[in-house]
Amino acid sequence: MLGKGIVSEKNRLWLYLTIIAGSFAQVIMIFPSGLRSQRGIQFWGAQFHDGLWHIAIVKKFVNFSFENPVFAGEKLGNYHYFSDLLVALVHIITRIDVFVIYYKILPSVISLSTGFFVFLLSKKLFKSEVAAIWSMFFVFLGSNFAYLLPFFGLGYPIWETNFWVQQPMSIYSNMPYALSVPIVLSSIYFLTKYLSGPRNNYLILSALLLAIAPATKSFTFFLFPGLFVISLYRVYKNKKFDLLIYFSCTLLIAILLMLPSLRFSDNFIYEPGWFLKTMIEAPDRMNWQDWSLRYQFYKSNNDIFNLVRFYITAFVIFFVGNLGTRVLAFIGVYKIRKLPHPEIHFLLLFSSFLLAIFPMFYLSSGIAWNTIQFHYYFLLFSGIYAGYGTYILLNNTRTKFYKIGLAIIIILFSIPVDIQTFYFYYSRPTGSYVTYEELEAFNYLNINGDDSDRVLTFPIGASFIHLAAYTGKTVFLGDEITAVLTGHDYRKRLDEINSAIEEREGFLKYLRKNKIRWIYDVTSEKSEILKNGNIKTSFKKGNISIYEVVF
Repeated sequence: MLGKGIVSEKNRLWLYLTIIAGSFAQVIMIFPSGLRSQRGIQFWGAQFHDGLWHIAIVKKFVNFSFENPVFAGEKLGNYHYFSDLLVALVHIITRIDVFVIYYKILPSVISLSTGFFVFLLSKKLFKSEVAAIWSMFFVFLGSNFAYLLPFFGLGYPIWETNFWVQQPMSIYSNMPYALSVPIVLSSIYFLTKYLSGPRNNYLILSALLLAIAPATKSFTFFLFPGLFVISLYRVYKNKKFDLLIYFSCTLLIAILLMLPSLRFSDNFIYEPGWFLKTMIEAPDRMNWQDWSLRYQFYKSNNDIFNLVRFYITAFVIFFVGNLGTRVLAFIGVYKIRKLPHPEIHFLLLFSSFLLAIFPMFYLSSGIAWNTIQFHYYFLLFSGIYAGYGTYILLNNTRTKFYKIGLAIIIILFSIPVDIQTFYFYYSRPTGSYVTYEELEAFNYLNINGDDSDRVLTFPIGASFIHLAAYTGKTVFLGDEITAVLTGHDYRKRLDEINSAIEEREGFLKYLRKNKIRWIYDVTSEKSEILKNGNIKTSFKKGNISIYEVVF
């Protein structure tokens, strides 16, 4: 039975309730995606774009291909691939449908294992089952203070990202990050077990898990500086080289695992304060126009003092606003001097500092705001220490009545954004569907041709990730966002296609040169260029036409 042997009988019910409630709150945000409705297959939030992007990559991995599914002829680059590789392996072994694995099975396993390892690690670090259960609560259901903004006439209807950082309830809008969480937590837990009483099997297991973490989510590389520091300290204090060897081997394996998709380019842009400024002024964030105008006035007058005051104020709002009730972590951090495993506490706190500060200075060279994802791990570790802080706070409350009242207040102040996020998503129908006409067209492509076939899509420039996800075929130019993220020159290829279309005679040569077998058209705007003896209509349904290029 889950919980038997790792938790006392008096706390077992609370363990069950917390892990079930927390897991349910997370998986309910992804479960409805991929289900049938009257209009077609429905997808919620980021699942229509990001989720189907991962499915498209899985389909490539299933066919042992590392090609970018929406940028034909180029391999995946700048990409953490392990979560998709895992789905592909599970599919190959079990033959369970990829969509079921990705949208149903994997989230359930991730959430349950996250709760399990949060409890084990927190119990080990804080020597308290109650603190560990509270840590689980904050990791699952902790959220920000955005629900206070409407009282000041500020904010955006989606409270969750008013301070920029997405909260744990929406973890599955970023599957690589979601999978990296139990991997990182389990690695740190086994390292803690090793330091409790050296057993090499724990150290090896920890090393293997941490080595695959960057291939799951590259931002986990930020754990290595802290690991390096505690390794050197162990050499200096105890004359032991075990952690230094552990660090070196883990880092080497992690780099080797990242090499297949590594592109050596400038991944980050130095832009200090960008998140703070946009959080204040953006209409879909705090939308605090008064302070935005003040900033412009201070800047135009080169008022350094007030500019510094603006950024300090914005940082405090960003920091405390995102933490929400996880500010209780400061109580936990203040009291850690009496706790065991100082090396692990240093690793978590030093890494948290780096992860929190880095986005304040750097943006991503692809999608600028991607660096905000570093802050996700800061909130994760803050949730763990918030559990300990809450435990201390409640222990210092004199009567049972006040203790229960305080616990209820902490819970009630933690979950308003979670409730609003759930309501915002499901109080209205989703606008993202794969229609049944599209499914019929995709089925035609599935039955005909090979998985390695390339498909040119019209309208040029539109996103056709869903075609790649449902057919397993490669879209020649399928999505601008993913092309930029993976380091490909989207604009150059777009211009090449448009030039070939304008030449008419050169269009067929272009198709042949790039081995394009299918043309998928949902507009008919290029119908004239498709009137060619070597381009034959193969399928037509509604506004969808599929043409086969005969070489």
